[in-house]
Amino acid sequence: MNNRAVTRAIEVLNLTKSYKTATAIKDVTFTVDRGAAFGYLGPQGSGKTTTIRILMGLIKPDSGSYKILGTDPSEEGVELLSRVRYVPENPGLPRFMTGYEFLELMGKLFGLTDLKDEIERVLDIVGARGYAHKEIGKYSRGMRQRILIAQALLGKPELLVLDEPLAGIDVEGIIRFRELFKSLNGEGVTLFLSTHVLSYVEKLCTHLAIISRGRLRISGEISSILKEFDTDDLERAFLRAISR
Repeated sequence: MNNRAVTRAIEVLNLTKSYKTATAIKDVTFTVDRGAAFGYLGPQGSGKTTTIRILMGLIKPDSGSYKILGTDPSEEGVELLSRVRYVPENPGLPRFMTGYEFLELMGKLFGLTDLKDEIERVLDIVGARGYAHKEIGKYSRGMRQRILIAQALLGKPELLVLDEPLAGIDVEGIIRFRELFKSLNGEGVTLFLSTHVLSYVEKLCTHLAIISRGRLRISGEISSILKEFDTDDLERAFLRAISR
C-alpha cells in the first residue's frame, strides 16, 4: 500500500493514558483528513499535549491505537521523520548549540542533504537570520520558538503538528506565522494545531476537536459544530462543549 495515497493524516481510536492516579485522556477518538487545517482545542491541562506526545511516539498509551499518514509510528518511526514535523510546547533545546547548528542537526535527522541553502531559507522565513550563530541559551523565549518553527519547515513536510506554536511570539510574529501556516496549508500541508487560543483556530482551521478533562467532547467541521450548538460564535460553542 502506498501510504502517500491514504486519505487520513491522523487516525486516533480510543486512546487512553493515565499517570499514577490521574487519567490524562480517556477513550479519545478522532480523524484528521490529509490537507486539512485541524484545530485541537481545549483548556490548559485538558489532555492536548498528552495526546500529541503519544502521536509523536514520545510516550505510550495505556490502550487504544493511532496511525500517522497511514503508518503505525512504533513500526516505521524513522521513515516518518522525513514526512512529519513537530513544534512542541516548552521544549528543551540544546543551550550551548547555535541556532544554525541545531537546524543542521535536525536537517540531518530528517535525512536532508545540501542543507546550507535550506537552512538560510527557513531562517529568512522565521526572521531569525541575525540570531543564527548565537547560542540558543542566550535566546529569548520568542526567538527559541522561531528556531523551533524553522526546524519544522526544513524540507517538505506533509504534516505539521503544532503544540501552542506561537507561545512567546510577539504580535507581529503571530501575524507572520499565522499567514505562513495558512499558506502552507494552501499548498497541501496538513496542519494539526493544538491550542487553548480560540482566535488561532478561527483564523486557521476548518475542522476542530474540543477536549476537556481528558475526554473528547465534539469533533468535526467548525461549521457543523457551530450548528450543533445553535450559535455562530465559536467561543459560545467551546464553552458549551467543555461543560458537557
